[in-house]
Amino acid sequence: RPKPSTKQSMQMTLVAALLALASLAPAPSALEADANEASLMVQTSVLGACRRCSAQSVANAGAHGVGHFCDLTVGAVAPHPGVAAKLTKDKEKEKKDKAQQASMTSNNGHMCLQGGRGDLHESLAKLKTSPLAEAYKSTEVKPSTCLERGYTAGPMKEACLKRISRWLKNDTANVSQAFHTESSAKSAFASNKSINALVDGMADLCSDES
Repeated sequence: RPKPSTKQSMQMTLVAALLALASLAPAPSALEADANEASLMVQTSVLGACRRCSAQSVANAGAHGVGHFCDLTVGAVAPHPGVAAKLTKDKEKEKKDKAQQASMTSNNGHMCLQGGRGDLHESLAKLKTSPLAEAYKSTEVKPSTCLERGYTAGPMKEACLKRISRWLKNDTANVSQAFHTESSAKSAFASNKSINALVDGMADLCSDES
């Protein structure tokens, strides 16, 4: 028995979903919330199917006015208000999480970098592919500030990494070791590669586009 094509499968899924919606007759006010929830669940399922279509479009769902569905012909899907609200809430939560202050330290713990969690993860990814990679090889982002981790000298502006501040421990020996940390990594990189590679690598690290 020949298998149905992808388009046929998608059409069968959409028909089943629309039939399910059609069964939701106008409900008394006491049942309205349940009916809305059921229709939202159906459309969420259909929206997921629509996003897998190779060609998509918007078609009105009909009598119940609960949203729009993919009719497999043109380009976009307009979400159910409940789906849109959830997506907005998730996006706001993600933005808040990224802005939450966090920190990370060099391998030897002599310096601490602080910023929004999202910015720190981006900065760490850049550091690990830069001439300074050796100094941050085992570094991880932690959900605490540098001050909470015992780094009291700061904040100092970070030259390359935007929206990131640098903190040190408040003693002369640590300050000296902190500056030696990155200098040593640069020297090792130049020895293994070249001075030109070091210059190019640091330029990439300091670029907003990298």
